[in-house]
Amino acid sequence: MAHHPANRHQRPVPDRSIPQPEGRSRQPRASRSLRLGIDYGTSRSKLVITDYSAVDGDRSFLVRPPSSTNSDDYLIPSTVCATEDSLRFGFSAEARADEGTPYRSLKMRCAYPDRFYGDPAPLPTGLTARDLATLYVGHLITLGRQAGEQYAAQRDSTASLSITLGVPMAQLDDKRLHLAFVGIAREAFELAGQLDLQDTVSIADARDALNSARTTVGHQPPQYLRDWVRSEAEAALFWAHRSPDIAHGRYACVDVGAGTTSASWFHINPMRSGGILVNDRLSFYSAACAPPACDALDHVLATHVEDARTLSKIRGRENELLQRLPDQGRAGLDQVLAEIAKVFGEASGAAFPKDRSILRWRRIGRVFFLGGGTKLDVVQNRLLQEKADWLKREPVADPGLPSDLFEQDGSELRADPTFLLVAYGLAHRLGDVPDVFAPGEIDPYTPKHPVRDRVSSDDLYGD
Repeated sequence: MAHHPANRHQRPVPDRSIPQPEGRSRQPRASRSLRLGIDYGTSRSKLVITDYSAVDGDRSFLVRPPSSTNSDDYLIPSTVCATEDSLRFGFSAEARADEGTPYRSLKMRCAYPDRFYGDPAPLPTGLTARDLATLYVGHLITLGRQAGEQYAAQRDSTASLSITLGVPMAQLDDKRLHLAFVGIAREAFELAGQLDLQDTVSIADARDALNSARTTVGHQPPQYLRDWVRSEAEAALFWAHRSPDIAHGRYACVDVGAGTTSASWFHINPMRSGGILVNDRLSFYSAACAPPACDALDHVLATHVEDARTLSKIRGRENELLQRLPDQGRAGLDQVLAEIAKVFGEASGAAFPKDRSILRWRRIGRVFFLGGGTKLDVVQNRLLQEKADWLKREPVADPGLPSDLFEQDGSELRADPTFLLVAYGLAHRLGDVPDVFAPGEIDPYTPKHPVRDRVSSDDLYGD
């Protein structure tokens, strides 16, 4: 049984150790407590594990697929591909997409089916979009388990793995979506103990395992939902909260992914420790999440740019292709940008009632940009324009690379940390993250702002 140290709230934490197959002999080796953070993206997914048993303190590492060949293979395609009788996942699904029916943007198809920009191909018989999403998350857990077991074996120990799945904060305020993703996380965890989901599984075995997992999990939600699912915004800000380069104050966080745009306003509250102010809890003023995002922008490019008719020819080249967008495509682009900015505007509008002082909002904030969409110049510029009156002269905040995040072999990280901050934050247990007040959990309030102690001239220059 996995050992889960009690967190600061002293509440019970469910045992999530990976079940051992019958007949496997248990080695008398120490168990390492590992936490897998799952950033399940609409287009690409990322995985980070934190080792709570590291002798030099907590250590986090990036999970790459076993067949890792290049520096970008940590961006795992969120794709399931179905052939006549089997399913493939991730890189394997993309590599064999021409041999079957690929299902992309499944997260969107589950959460916002009416705003789904992908190919609405008929689903395999007896399987729903949620089923495929659950199987895919099981694939991610399988990759995490394999990496964790390899890592632990190299240290003469066994892996005791627990997980956290990330979901946009605004979706957590939607009870239906919240419970749906908690169910996906729990069922996927059970599946990872029943099936080998690394590469291929038969559709018949997938259906049977899904039924078995749901019977095991049951319909009653767990007592503590945050033990399984946490907000992506909260997770993304974990390093910002710990980073010595980020001071307490008011910030926005905008994540433009493939399917949705998520935005929030929050305050890093200070506390006095040893005579100095240090970062304490995170208080969220607001959160909003809705389509569209990069999928919609790519749809505009696919419609109007001659040599960019498919997603594979667009993704990652948007800045270049946007320079060639003809005039007849500008109206569509402007509409998508306006809708992306509207989500930021909705989060801002919901934040203002929590603190109605216009002076305190005027040019007080900075913004963290996450997600591949914010790498696009037109997107970032439009977002900064949306609330320019609330942002400081140098508005973009960069928390940098987490000091304890490495490759699995301990070498320096070879990946863009911007894409990993969500998974990194999710890879930490509740007892280690700052206390968080989400918008739906608190009444309107005015956060306490730090006030500098008044110092007289006599105090400064007197004897």
